[in-house]
Amino acid sequence: MLDHSRIEGEGISIEIYQTDGSVQARTKMRRAIYNQTNSTLQATEAIYIKGESFAASGTGLTFDWTSNRGFLFGPVSTLFQTQQPEPTTSMQLLPPLRTSPTASTLASTILALTTSIMAEPSPRLTPDQLAEMDQLTAPTREEIKRHQEETSIALTQDTQLAKTADTTMTPFLTSIGQAALLVQTAPSPTSPKPAQPATPSDQPPTPPNKDQDPKKPAETTLRVECDGGLYFDSDTGILAYLKNVRLTEPRFKLSCSHELKVFLEHPPKEPAKKPNKATDQQSPKPTEKKTNPKKETSLGSFGGLKRIIASGNVKVTQKDENGKLFIATAETASYDAKTGEMILRGGRPRLQQSANQYLEAVSPNQYIRIYKNGKLVTSDGKWIMQITTKKPTR
Repeated sequence: MLDHSRIEGEGISIEIYQTDGSVQARTKMRRAIYNQTNSTLQATEAIYIKGESFAASGTGLTFDWTSNRGFLFGPVSTLFQTQQPEPTTSMQLLPPLRTSPTASTLASTILALTTSIMAEPSPRLTPDQLAEMDQLTAPTREEIKRHQEETSIALTQDTQLAKTADTTMTPFLTSIGQAALLVQTAPSPTSPKPAQPATPSDQPPTPPNKDQDPKKPAETTLRVECDGGLYFDSDTGILAYLKNVRLTEPRFKLSCSHELKVFLEHPPKEPAKKPNKATDQQSPKPTEKKTNPKKETSLGSFGGLKRIIASGNVKVTQKDENGKLFIATAETASYDAKTGEMILRGGRPRLQQSANQYLEAVSPNQYIRIYKNGKLVTSDGKWIMQITTKKPTR
């Protein structure tokens, strides 16, 4: 007992339980102080938190038991076990949303026709070739407009999600003296490298069962690291990584300078119990006790990743199945963990495959939406597309 309100402990182990008694999450720490007056727990040494589908580590912790909100001091490292979206096809810098035939087919057709014209009179086009040309020249404006409208709705939802997180994160970080992390400050090149936290193992927090049903989606491990710290809200399933964030996933890597918000799937609602009229008539109703209507939740009670929103000099690198490297840059990016789709927005979004193959916005505040099949759709505005092609051989 330090005083009338503070209790200090060493070698602490904390477990958070579900209503059925099973463990939702657990954490261990060397030393911590609990303040009974404001219901806060503070630890200033390396800390490790483990849940059913995640594991996180940092250099300290402040947790408010009343609001179920906390802050894990950086550097922070987190591992998520999540379902992997279906594999995508190769990303190509092609006109948006063309389904078939591909541009390579068109190029080969034109090349064949050109060579034929130069050599000898060309034969008449077959019905299949005519149908192919009709499909290639068919208007796509309505289809593109539909996808743009869907993207606009998704961007509005992203904005609302980000505002919801900021509503609770800003006052909480201010109350614990960490408001400076809300404004990005680039580290000095000569500043010493901060001490690394106790890093979770690279193995998934919950290894997949070998006898798992092959029909179920494959699971993968997603790793997030940051220098500033991790804010988390156990009631809403929101996590926010601050300052110099790095995300690594088997299919791509992402980095951003400001923050990365992670939104978890809400737990399924428990079905309401129907009253048993026969039982109610036979036995008197017990005296009802007044209980706190707030349901106890923790990060361990939420499902997998739902959406990720990154901001501040976002850079995404990815290799397709042929080993070609793509680099995408924008001011913000949102990633749908269920579908594998990504939206790059703000600044002048750019998607580059090589020095001579790229797509870039000329006017600011445009977006590029990358679908899971590798195809693209962009916002209306001025764009530059450059693609190098092999010189035809005669």
